[in-house]
Amino acid sequence: MSLSFTHKQADRGFLARILRLGLKISGVHNGDLRVDTSVSVPAQSVVIGAIIAPRVEVRGLVRGDIFAREIIVHAGGQVWGDIYTRACQVFLGGHVRGRLNTLDEADFSLADMPAMFLESGDGDGEMPASPSPPTAIPEAPSPQLILIHRLENEAATALAGRAELEQAFEQKLAQKAGDAVAEVFTLRHELQATRADLQTTHQSLQETRLDLAARESELAAETGLRTQLEADLSRSQAEHAAAAQALNDQQEATDLLRQQKAVLESDWRQTLEELRQMTERAHNLESAMQASLLHSAEQEEALLRWQELAEVTESQAAELQHALQAAQLELEKQTTLAATLREERAELRRQLTQTRAERDALAQAEEAQAAAEAALAELQQLYARAQGERERLRLERDEMQGQLALQEETFATLTDLRASQKDVTQRYEALRAQRDDLETQLETRQAELAQLRTRLQEAEAAREELVAAAARAADLQAALARQEDLEAALATATTQANESVDLLVWYKASLQVTQQDLAEREQSLARSQAKNAGLLAQLEERARLVDKWKTNVSRLTELLYAAERRAKKLEAGLAQYKEAAQLESDRLAAELRQSQAQRNASEQEANVLHQSVAAQGERLAWLQTTLVERDLALEKLQATFDEQKRSLYSVRQLATARIRELEQELALAQRQLKDLTQWLERKKTANKQQPTSNN
Repeated sequence: MSLSFTHKQADRGFLARILRLGLKISGVHNGDLRVDTSVSVPAQSVVIGAIIAPRVEVRGLVRGDIFAREIIVHAGGQVWGDIYTRACQVFLGGHVRGRLNTLDEADFSLADMPAMFLESGDGDGEMPASPSPPTAIPEAPSPQLILIHRLENEAATALAGRAELEQAFEQKLAQKAGDAVAEVFTLRHELQATRADLQTTHQSLQETRLDLAARESELAAETGLRTQLEADLSRSQAEHAAAAQALNDQQEATDLLRQQKAVLESDWRQTLEELRQMTERAHNLESAMQASLLHSAEQEEALLRWQELAEVTESQAAELQHALQAAQLELEKQTTLAATLREERAELRRQLTQTRAERDALAQAEEAQAAAEAALAELQQLYARAQGERERLRLERDEMQGQLALQEETFATLTDLRASQKDVTQRYEALRAQRDDLETQLETRQAELAQLRTRLQEAEAAREELVAAAARAADLQAALARQEDLEAALATATTQANESVDLLVWYKASLQVTQQDLAEREQSLARSQAKNAGLLAQLEERARLVDKWKTNVSRLTELLYAAERRAKKLEAGLAQYKEAAQLESDRLAAELRQSQAQRNASEQEANVLHQSVAAQGERLAWLQTTLVERDLALEKLQATFDEQKRSLYSVRQLATARIRELEQELALAQRQLKDLTQWLERKKTANKQQPTSNN
């Protein structure tokens, strides 16, 4: 590498530091470059000054003229100056602001470079070598020589001023331009960094805003969910309160039904007591009738055919014994059946309990409420029906009381009849003489007595059926007690029959005496039998009414039990519903607390995001303020640079004008000097010719 200068003080130190083989400019270079190797100006590099080299590649900025065989301006490269070259290539994106001059190979020589590229001398005012003075110069200064020296001094002064002015101008221009371009590039780099930071901040702010919007949407969703949960909780509480109110109403209705049931049970017990009293009265009537019949039998036992009566009585006793055995068998069967029914009832209760448990587990609150309403309506219907039955039973009781009064009258009549029979017995004792006629009538009376016994057996059978039905409804043991009473009565009747055997002879003796009186009493006895038949019919009717009443009471009791079971089932269902509602309320409360905790966390996170966004907003505002300040500073610097450029341009114009004036003065001085030299030569020639002629 070689380095040549046209002036001995042209930035030797700076050029010696930056020039090397294959020169590559880095950063900002202020000054001219003249090398014999290729020069590369990379991107973001600045050269302020002229470049003289065989080959120049420009990717950055060159403020000055370029003199080279080959010049390449790449994309992004800028040349602010004239170009002198043999071959120039400008790519798309490259800029050249100046004139393009073409040189030949003969014109291109580093030794013959124009002086305009080498204006970095020290301006010591050295003048080009002037023509040597004539050989013979007078020793005494002549006016022409003084004028020549003066002109030479003025020309040297002008050249020195021009060199100094150009050097100062170029140095100042290069310094100002380099500082301005460097500051512009620095500001541009800072501006790009600020814009990148601003864009990053914008992106971060946008992401933060999106995240904040998502958080706000999640918070809104959680708020909606919390509102919905609160509404569900309120609705559940309302349903729970309604269910509790319904339970209270049902409990009140159940208490009312229980009270009504207690009233009905008390009425039922009272009615049962009245029925028992009526049964006792009927039994007393039957006993009275049996006593009357026994008394009639005592009268008939005076007949000669008492043996047959005894046999008949024994046969009846045997039949009663068989009937008792059949009743005992029936009782055993009924007991077995009752045990079987109890077992089946227990099994059904277990199945019913299991079914209730399964159904209660599967039943919903609405079904329970509907069932409660239906059960309440049914209970109301049952209560109405029970009221109707109660009213009907009250009417029947009144009717039975009337009939009992009638039966009491009948019993009084029977008592009178019994008293009459006693009178008849007394008269019968007095009328023993009429025994023969009484035997005939006794046979007739025996036939009637057989009929009465048949009716009595039927009445006994009906009574036994009544007792059996009543015992099946309440307890079968009562029938056994009744049968024992019947056996006792039968034993009493047998004893009385045995006792009556002794009286038979006496009756036979007095039978003929009482035949006439007995004929008179037959009609009364027929009327009594008719009354007894009517009483038996009434007793049978009362027995049917009692059975019907017992059936109604049993049915009403079953309905009450069913109502109680339904009420218990409703209570169990309502308890389960309460428990489920409590669990649901606890679950909703837990979800509400969890949602509230999540909401608090989301609010805290949103507050953190808001603070971050506020901080980023402040950072963004500061960056925007800094960017605006940098823009203002850049604009101010650009204005200062433009102003300096204009001032430099004006100074350059003034300097150019002054240089032109100095050049014109120099040219004028040179012409004058040339004329003076010619004049001096002519004068010298003339002076030489003059001595010759003088010689």
